[in-house]
Order: sequence, then structure tokens, then C-alpha cells
Amino acid sequence: AVSLAINSRTGRTQNHFHIHISCIRPDVREQLDNNLANISSRWLPLPGGLRGHEYLARRVTESELVQRSPFMMLAEEVP
Repeated sequence: AVSLAINSRTGRTQNHFHIHISCIRPDVREQLDNNLANISSRWLPLPGGLRGHEYLARRVTESELVQRSPFMMLAEEVP
């Protein structure tokens, strides 16, 4: 599994878009694993958030990644 985190527009400093890619903390991985049934093919709030922050989560398949950029999915699917 791979996770990709992007700061929201209001959460960015210097108005720069940047991506966080790193190892997932064990407690965060456990929480994500426990919510797998709630993570669908639509962007939805992650129940309970993570570590006190709200997040949208979406399951992306390998075939979707071949066809579309996850950035385009986000731009087109989240108002």
C-alpha cells in the first residue's frame, strides 16, 4: 500500500504545493487498516480523521493510476 498526503490550500505555507511521501507511522497505518471498509472509490472524510486532523480518503486502483493522474482525480472529483 502507498499513501500520498497533500496539504490543503489553507494548510500550505508560502502558497506552495508540495507532496508528503514517507513511511506511514505504525499507529496511522493501523487506523487506516481499521477503516479500509470505509475507504471507497469516492473522496469521503476519513472517519475520525488522523491524529486530530480531518482528511479525505479515496481508494485508487492500479488500473485507475494507469489511466488518470491522482492529481486530476482530486481536481475533478473534489469541489
